[in-house]
Amino acid sequence: MYYGLAFALFFAGVGVLVAEVFIVSFGVLTLAALGCFVGGCVFAFYANQTFGMIFTLGNLIAVPIIVYLLIKYLPKTGVGRHLIRIKPSSEEKTVSDQVKKNKRFMGAHGVAVSMLRPAGIAEIDGERIDVVTEGVFLDPGTLLEVIEVSGNRLVVKRLERT
Repeated sequence: MYYGLAFALFFAGVGVLVAEVFIVSFGVLTLAALGCFVGGCVFAFYANQTFGMIFTLGNLIAVPIIVYLLIKYLPKTGVGRHLIRIKPSSEEKTVSDQVKKNKRFMGAHGVAVSMLRPAGIAEIDGERIDVVTEGVFLDPGTLLEVIEVSGNRLVVKRLERT
């Protein structure tokens, strides 16, 4: 009788672990699966001490393998593709396009439209853009040069006239 309960709890734990992938439970189902695995081990020891040791060792080997296989192969299944967002959202595309667009401003000259403390707005190549200075405050109307483009962040400095 205890042998059957041990295996039933093991397979119930595997089922609950798989359900955790499809249902957002914030770890509650994972704890339930862990309880099933531990309960199965307890019943295995009630059946026979040798069987309990072998069953526990089997759990310690099988559960990580099952989790690994779920992580590896679930995204390749039809259900997994629906669960995991593969294509970037339109917002991520917009940010990526903005980063590429900002690269063209490297070394460009412009003028501060607002007070830069150290962040503010500048007009560069006819576009109003959020910029950051190297830490200094600059007044509106100050001539600027873009010295660094880091993602969507443009770093400017006062343009020294020669």
